[in-house]
Amino acid sequence: MWRVRKGKIGPEVSPWPTSVGIQPPGLVYSSYPAEIHGLVNQVADEKEANAVFSRLSACTQKFLSYTPRPIGFVEKDERILQAGRRRVPYILEDPTQVAARQIIGAADVFSSRRKRSIDR
Repeated sequence: MWRVRKGKIGPEVSPWPTSVGIQPPGLVYSSYPAEIHGLVNQVADEKEANAVFSRLSACTQKFLSYTPRPIGFVEKDERILQAGRRRVPYILEDPTQVAARQIIGAADVFSSRRKRSIDR
């Protein structure tokens, strides 16, 4: 992750758990409102994704007083791991697969929300 500090951009060393993509609002200095978005990865189905996101959301609400916004989930797919081992972008290999469509859909949701927040 990168952040801007006093007009300089540099690598960020954060004590927050970045492995799940959490960074509390206010750590990144910006004129845009900070938002946390959640993408649940490698789940069996939507029911499991909702359960995971619910626990993540409860955690961020308790410790950060913030509720993240869901942008989707990606189902577990062995081809994602195989593409990673070959260093090939999974969504370019076969964009018709379910997981690839979920990744593309989440990116669309995130980019449309980001654009709306910048336009405000």
